[in-house]
Amino acid sequence: MRKILVFSLVSFLVFCNVKPIWAQSGDSEDITPCKECEDLLKLDLPDVLITETSIRGKNTKWCRVSGIIGDEINFNLLLPLSWNQIFVMGGGGGFVGSVHNQQAGKVLQGYATVGTDTGHES
Repeated sequence: MRKILVFSLVSFLVFCNVKPIWAQSGDSEDITPCKECEDLLKLDLPDVLITETSIRGKNTKWCRVSGIIGDEINFNLLLPLSWNQIFVMGGGGGFVGSVHNQQAGKVLQGYATVGTDTGHES
């Protein structure tokens, strides 16, 4: 549960102009970030160390954020530069051994998504 809260917090810090879905009328618009990808290295979050950020993609661009939660949970958070306001957690099972995100391809459709190693390294 702690992992999902951290990723949600980072997503909302990055996309500060998000409106609740129930407050919108008509079709939802894509949300653009209010923080630059490289500025995420400066975020001071309790029990989270962001180790790397980079812009990825050719036609559809996203920010890849890597870090560690606590002492052992490694993660990769993918934040599309044009976000559809939907967050998808992509897991890999209990003992994956490396950071794994089964939903990584969703970033091309505007979804924010994340994968972790659940604290298990092979």
